[in-house]
Amino acid sequence: MKQKSQSTNHIGLIKPQVFYSNPQTLNTNPYQDKELHHADSVVLSKALEEFKGFHEMLVDKGVAVTMLLGHPECPDHVFPNFFSTHDNGQAILFPMMAENRSKERTPEILDFIKRHYTIAHDLTHFEAEGKACEANASVCLDRVNGMAFAVLSKRTDEGLARHLADIMGYDIVIGETALDNGLPVYHTDLMMFVGEGYAAVCFEIMTKGAEEFRDALTKLGHEIVEISKEQLNEMCGNALQVIGQGGQKYLVMSSRAFNAFRDDQKMIFKKYVADILHAPIPTIEKYGGGSARCLMQELF
Repeated sequence: MKQKSQSTNHIGLIKPQVFYSNPQTLNTNPYQDKELHHADSVVLSKALEEFKGFHEMLVDKGVAVTMLLGHPECPDHVFPNFFSTHDNGQAILFPMMAENRSKERTPEILDFIKRHYTIAHDLTHFEAEGKACEANASVCLDRVNGMAFAVLSKRTDEGLARHLADIMGYDIVIGETALDNGLPVYHTDLMMFVGEGYAAVCFEIMTKGAEEFRDALTKLGHEIVEISKEQLNEMCGNALQVIGQGGQKYLVMSSRAFNAFRDDQKMIFKKYVADILHAPIPTIEKYGGGSARCLMQELF
């Protein structure tokens, strides 16, 4: 299932109907604010304002955006981690760790997926076994070279990550991480991303697999930008390459991440993309514990 392009010019966004720190994911996500565990109209209003600005930023650069509507019982629905799409017209459905995240597979969104893609693999039955693998948040793909990267957590099961790579025909490198609190980073896309010709990785938090990650990326010809632990905490690992008008490539991240990257690191990215796009999403980052890449579902 190797793809000719790493990126797409079509992004799906899910407009939330409710937004607050999901109590069912707090034990795995230290980036969430631990105070607000209930619906709050002020927080939702701020999140929607940030969401609108993020949406407009993409559209202004010629990125096609499909807007889907979130579920009123799903506080994390703004982060679409339950399916992936591929340029062969196929889609994959994924098992989620949190029960209220399983509800994100609404009939309306499943209907959208089925209208535009063939669901080639439905892995959601693994939820009954307590296993999770949350799409491209759990497994970072080098689509051009057919290589996958994953770091393990309660939300990224090793067996499922390897199974995903197998059904896609990808090779995979598995690693492990530890944050200051002893927990692993909850999603791979918090600590690394891969573009065309470049990649960014936080090796500093890796307790296993760092050299394997580095060797694989180097052999594939990627120029590696190393993210520090401090930069990881500023969401620098959560970025995504997209395609805009005229086939221009852009790297999308939050303003928080952009401001935390050094100028020399940004210069490396700009060797490979037309520009770095960023928007302020502090409310989404504070209460959701995710950033720019988490918001975007690639629609190939």
